[in-house]
Amino acid sequence: MSFRSVAKKIQVARSPIEFFQELKPRKIAALYEHQAQILKDYVLEAQDATDVAIQAATGSGKTLVGLILAEWRRRKLGERPIYLCPTRQLVHQVSSFAQEQLGIRAYPFAGSKKQFPPEEKAGWQSGEVLAVATYSSVFNINPFFSHPQLIVIDDAHAADQYIGEYWTVRLSRQEASEQPLFDMLTSALSAHIPSDEYARLTEAPRSLADHLWVQIVSTPIVIELEQEITSILDQAEANSDLWFRWQVLKGHLKAVQLLMSPSEIIFRPILPPTETHSPFSQAKQRIYMSATLGRGGELERLSGRKSIKRLSSPSGWDGHGVGRRFFIFPSTSFSEEETAEFVNKLILQTGPQRALILSTDDRSAESIRQRVQPILPNGNVYNARDIEISKDLFVENEPAVAIIANRYDGIDFPDDECRLLIIEGKPLGMNLLERYLLEVVGAKLLFAERMRTRMIQAFGRCTRSATDYAIVCLTGDRLVNDVLRSEWRSGIHPELQAELHLGMEQSKHRTEQEMLELTELFLAQGDEWRSVEEQISSLRDEMSEWVPEAVHALESSAKLEINYVNALWKGDLVNALDSARQVIDRLSGGDDLKGFRGMWHYLAGCAEFALSLKENGHAAGMNEHFQLARSVGGMRIAIPRKDTSLPDASSSIEDQTAIQSLEKELYELGLTTERRFAQLEQEIRTGLYGKDGDAFELAHERLGRLLGFNSQNPSAHGAPDPFWLIDGSLCFVFEDHIKEHDGSALALHKARQAAAHPNWVQANIPALGPDAEIFSVLITNAGVSKRDCQVQLQDVSVWPLAEFRKWAEEVLKRVRRIRTELKGLGDLTWRMDATSSLEAISATPSTLRTKIEKMRVEMPRENSGAAPKVL
Repeated sequence: MSFRSVAKKIQVARSPIEFFQELKPRKIAALYEHQAQILKDYVLEAQDATDVAIQAATGSGKTLVGLILAEWRRRKLGERPIYLCPTRQLVHQVSSFAQEQLGIRAYPFAGSKKQFPPEEKAGWQSGEVLAVATYSSVFNINPFFSHPQLIVIDDAHAADQYIGEYWTVRLSRQEASEQPLFDMLTSALSAHIPSDEYARLTEAPRSLADHLWVQIVSTPIVIELEQEITSILDQAEANSDLWFRWQVLKGHLKAVQLLMSPSEIIFRPILPPTETHSPFSQAKQRIYMSATLGRGGELERLSGRKSIKRLSSPSGWDGHGVGRRFFIFPSTSFSEEETAEFVNKLILQTGPQRALILSTDDRSAESIRQRVQPILPNGNVYNARDIEISKDLFVENEPAVAIIANRYDGIDFPDDECRLLIIEGKPLGMNLLERYLLEVVGAKLLFAERMRTRMIQAFGRCTRSATDYAIVCLTGDRLVNDVLRSEWRSGIHPELQAELHLGMEQSKHRTEQEMLELTELFLAQGDEWRSVEEQISSLRDEMSEWVPEAVHALESSAKLEINYVNALWKGDLVNALDSARQVIDRLSGGDDLKGFRGMWHYLAGCAEFALSLKENGHAAGMNEHFQLARSVGGMRIAIPRKDTSLPDASSSIEDQTAIQSLEKELYELGLTTERRFAQLEQEIRTGLYGKDGDAFELAHERLGRLLGFNSQNPSAHGAPDPFWLIDGSLCFVFEDHIKEHDGSALALHKARQAAAHPNWVQANIPALGPDAEIFSVLITNAGVSKRDCQVQLQDVSVWPLAEFRKWAEEVLKRVRRIRTELKGLGDLTWRMDATSSLEAISATPSTLRTKIEKMRVEMPRENSGAAPKVL
């Protein structure tokens, strides 16, 4: 037995490049030229910066760069480094790479900190081990990694999904343990939100608009209900994930936004106040690594850091990509059913017979599994958990399919591990706040780069080196809608633009067999494909990446937005208001920023409201900001009902709601092909012009939904035919009465039914507000009425069938026309133009109200020979 030697004097290389060269044993012989250039630039420009961003193309070896920098600083500066990954699967992947390829002692700290080995914990705390862990290892209420000195953040573009979650309380309607709290919270909100919003929170979604609905509960309401909300969330199960998250937000409700949807309610600040989280903010340096760092202050917003030093991509990498992808778009030639069948055949044809399928959510993943598993002889279908530690199950079996839900980055399958990537649906990964900003407020430009980044990351899962290649099959209207738009593609890397353009042209007007043959030629990588390579190079050289001018305004406002969040979190309302006003000034130019500017008027108004509770003189400023938020950003803003200082919402709020619902309906029907829209249009026309009463009612219901109404056709005894409801404040309830012969007498019982329908909807439709306007409308081809009907119809509008059909025809024509001008969700200019177009034919809620008011008729007596007189 003897004492261990503790005196150490180890010479550490002066630069990361020299350090790499001295690493032994290592299996990687040399650095690529671009990797060496990044390391040189780091030493020259960013070694002492607190926040550094490194951009490197997907598959270009940025993981190696990050590991070299972390290990070099650990040895040279004695720092405690941690390398953060989005998922546990990546933690194991990165740590294995570090140990096996570089000979670096990097330990995977995955799972609960109680399971971390004592030796490795002590090794990291004493600066002897490089830790590889998930984001949640730093962003939790009691982290083991409470004092890292260097943080390397891999896949930084995805950081918001993990950093932001630390400041997010989420109540799910589907989670058994959370549903009681969800119900209690909706009950607390019921007296402060419109009845239609309450109905959407408490009832099962009936339509697409219901499923996609998201709304904000204004901060004044949250402040009014702070004690009640606190008492509800205090009942979360102790030490549950929900309980821990609530401890972070508790006492800071003035600084968070409350968003609600039919499936969940969330609380979270507009940006993460990372300055208040010492394990992150007190590190000596944070290094952000991504294939796409984003523009317009995107990285600053998601990290909550105001000043980040960016290292540009090495020369030559601004126009070239990594590997080769052959994009195919089967839905441009096939129906939805034919596309699903084609994808199954493609899986079995592609050699090796392995496919990675990325889906939008767990429900979609399960649907895909049920479709795909029966075609595989061995039934080898895996999910993310199956391959979390190792990919061996997938890469050692054939045929095999891995279906990953709501994950679009970090899962790598290079070379023969997988040659087929199928992306089913748009890779949103969006929380409710993001959806609200994009789909309601219309902050399109803010999220354009974020959406591009997520898609680009998805496209690169199976091309991980310069010589790698893979087929990328894109399905789903939302995804294809965006990718096929030239303005979307113009904002991405020139080589990816060229690949997408080639794929679009090759996918048009193809048979199933022709498209399968094209994929075979690509996989063969023979002479036929080499000629295509020349075309891609030529296209790439002709293309450039376009950056909108308004992006610079977004970039300059990011620091001020972070100031606002940090000040509000600390309770400094004066500085928060000042920062919000400065943000509005920076966002003052152009329609591209209109919706986001409206959101900041709302946030400034919230600060004014909170100040008004402490001191006088803020009511006028609050009113002005909230009114601008309504008119500029299309927001619905309420304050506690006892406070009447805020004027009522504008009279066009129903029209705004309807146009937003129409926008979503058209988007879901598909913008790149008109197959589904044309089918709906034909079904509506066929039903409205036929003699079948049930078909007429169904077509009538669909027409209302197309116009953005909550349109339903209840089947209960005594129920009306379709009713069209908007915002719980305006309802058109119909009686559809189609007789065999035009002009025959109207039966008395039909008049009575039409007159009674308002009573029925008041008694049976919770979404109808207590002060709602209800218009009973009789659509009929009866030309005269019995004398007794006049009394029954005195409060009923009569819409002659021929005139209704003529109006419906004009509606379909207008909707078809404005559909061609819709490029995506959140287009405020499109909303204004669409509203004007529909107003011209009395097809918005407000103009339809006026039209129907004029249809109150004095029915002539039988055999008088007179036509109904419109009053």
